[in-house]
Amino acid sequence: MKSQGAIEFAAVGKTGVEWATTLGVTSAAVSRWLSGGAKPTTNLRQQIHQLGGPHPQLWDQVAGTPTPRKRRKKKAPAKATPAAVVTEADHWLEHLRELRVRLSTAQLDVDKELRLLANVGKIFQTLGKLTGVGLTVSVRQIIDSPNWRLLETKILDALAPWPDALRAVADALDDSRGTP
Repeated sequence: MKSQGAIEFAAVGKTGVEWATTLGVTSAAVSRWLSGGAKPTTNLRQQIHQLGGPHPQLWDQVAGTPTPRKRRKKKAPAKATPAAVVTEADHWLEHLRELRVRLSTAQLDVDKELRLLANVGKIFQTLGKLTGVGLTVSVRQIIDSPNWRLLETKILDALAPWPDALRAVADALDDSRGTP
C-alpha cells in the first residue's frame, strides 16, 4: 500500500534519477519509494523534506488516512489565589445583598420565601468556606489530623539532640491532648 509520503514525493516534480543523484542512492531505491514498495530511512526522509519533499512522518501514513493530530497538553487547573478568593467572596456577598432586597420588598408566599432563605444559607456557607469566617476547628480536630501528626513527629525528631527540650515539648503536646 502506498504511503502519503510516496504520493507527495512523486508530485514534487523531480525525476527518480535526479532524486537518486541528489541523495546519493540508486535509481532502483527511488523507484521502490515512488511505488510504495519501500520507504526511505529516517535520515533520507529528513533530507528529502529539506529539499522540498514530503514531511518525514507522511511516509508512515497510509494514503487516504487523516494526518494524526498532535495531542494538546491539558491546562493545569487555576490555583486559588487570595485575590481570586476575595473576588469570589465579593460575588457571593453581592448575591446575598440582592436576595435581602428582594425579600424585604416583595410580597412572597411562604414557600418562595423559604426557598430564598435556603439560598441565603447556602451563600453563607460558601462565604464561610472562602473566607474562613464562621468556621471553627477544635483543638481535638487539629491534634487528630494526619498533617499535625507528621509535623509533630518532625518537631520531636528535630529536638532529639536536646533531650531536655524534647521532654518539655513532648510533655506540652501530651498536655494539649489531655493525656498524662
